[in-house]
Amino acid sequence: MSKATSWMIIGASRGIGLAMVVALLQRGDRVVAGIRPGRKGGLADLETQFADQLIPVDCDVRDSDQVAAAALVADETGCEVAVFNGAVYGQRAPSLFQTDESEMLATIDTNALGLLRIAKHVGPRLAGSAPRLVAITSLMGKPDNPGANDLPYRVSKAALNRLVTAIAQELKGRGLTTVAMRPGWVRTEMGGPRGKLSPEESADGLIQAIDALTLGDAGKLLDYTGEELGW
Repeated sequence: MSKATSWMIIGASRGIGLAMVVALLQRGDRVVAGIRPGRKGGLADLETQFADQLIPVDCDVRDSDQVAAAALVADETGCEVAVFNGAVYGQRAPSLFQTDESEMLATIDTNALGLLRIAKHVGPRLAGSAPRLVAITSLMGKPDNPGANDLPYRVSKAALNRLVTAIAQELKGRGLTTVAMRPGWVRTEMGGPRGKLSPEESADGLIQAIDALTLGDAGKLLDYTGEELGW
């Protein structure tokens, strides 16, 4: 598959999302960078240097109206790939007995329903002959990783994974490739300082793997290396 030249990265102000934005800008691509309002983070340093390539846009994935408005920008820019990297970790609780239900609902709203909103509004507007929608996920959301700690995050990623398989099945007929991708254990605010990868290493791998996607990959769970992990 040919490389995309215009991308939408949701959750682009820090960590893996920011590293993807930097890598894409440096290779000459355009990026619509979705952020929560007022939270440009590291993007602020890039706006002058890449003024012709970078388009920051408010895109709180909990807000359907904001997602719909950001989708129009993606449409106008001819985005071929959307990467859903918007996520929160939520409550860190040692067991189900300490888990707060409202915390779980809030985490699911961002991490899973956020993808649903992106799929509804952005997915149909992706351009080119090989549009791709990529959801960044975690192995903590797999059924064979059944820990009881940090349930809001685990359950939200399990819901995201199930959404990916449903979205992929429905939108494959429109030529849209939808996959879930694991970014590896990355040294970010969420991943912690012991992660095995820098954000840049993860971002480079993800971009290469996304460049190589074909419609036959729709519905798969892939590693940042491009290896299929299996559900």
